[in-house]
Amino acid sequence: MQAQRVRPRFYFTRLAVADPGVESELYGAVPRRVESTAHSHKARIRFANVVAGLLLIAYYMQRSSGPGVDPVAWLFVGVAAMVIAAWLGAESRVRRSRHFLQTGYAAKATVVNFETSDNSTVVNFETSSSSIGYVDVRYVYATMAGESATGYLVLPFEDATRVGGFAVGTTFTVLLNPTERYDVLPYFQVYGVEIPGAAPVRTMPPVGSI
Repeated sequence: MQAQRVRPRFYFTRLAVADPGVESELYGAVPRRVESTAHSHKARIRFANVVAGLLLIAYYMQRSSGPGVDPVAWLFVGVAAMVIAAWLGAESRVRRSRHFLQTGYAAKATVVNFETSDNSTVVNFETSSSSIGYVDVRYVYATMAGESATGYLVLPFEDATRVGGFAVGTTFTVLLNPTERYDVLPYFQVYGVEIPGAAPVRTMPPVGSI
């Protein structure tokens, strides 16, 4: 008897791939066409050059020191190992982003609670000091089954400013994992990949505040 292939369970219960009002590029057929960003390409080259340089230095130091172990050379090997670990971590983040951007259901999220590290609940992101360390955001969105769910974000103030800022009522797009309930990735946190031609992702201010 031929064994049946086990398929991942998809939680899509809607025919669409995105809610109304999300960025237009997310309405494309799933899997969406995604490519690496220029920054991601350059980062890979930099990582490779740094690792190669460190290992070459370690090799020549060990070779010139004669018999025995050169501790300084192995220090360079250790630094190279840490750079490789950071590289693998960045690539893992890119793979996660690629999965969500290619296959994720795009839904609108709404901020229901907002607070900064100095306990402010109202902030003008265009004029406020960057001495604010971080912002704490709680938001709600509808799952692919139509259920209400809550998500949380803690962002450095600079990142929050870059995407347009936050306040109660701010909306932004989240990508929902099609095979894991409640696994979400805010669209503005997609890292290292993009849909060709897409504009920079921004939050939308509360209705009536523009």
